[in-house]
Amino acid sequence: LNTNFFFSVGMRQYYNFGKREAKNKNVAGNSGNFIGLRMLAYSNDVTGSGAKYLLPGLVWGLQRTYASRWNLGFEFGVGYKFQTNNNTPTLISSFRLGYRLVK
Repeated sequence: LNTNFFFSVGMRQYYNFGKREAKNKNVAGNSGNFIGLRMLAYSNDVTGSGAKYLLPGLVWGLQRTYASRWNLGFEFGVGYKFQTNNNTPTLISSFRLGYRLVK
């Protein structure tokens, strides 16, 4: 059995809600820009003998929630990948597109 595990956790600080509200832009559903911390963990083997890494980092991103129930987000940043015998700085990026099923 070969199973891959991926875990991601993070925290965000939104910083432009006031400016968006002053321009009558949407801030519902945390529509705004943010800076944050991200932690990624990966392992490709249940037994622990395969490749695995831990990647903490700092990211900047934005999230937009639309009245049509669609939401969009992306983040970009830098982190440091801790891997057996191969620690290295690396880039972090993600893109999300979602749809809210309930109001």
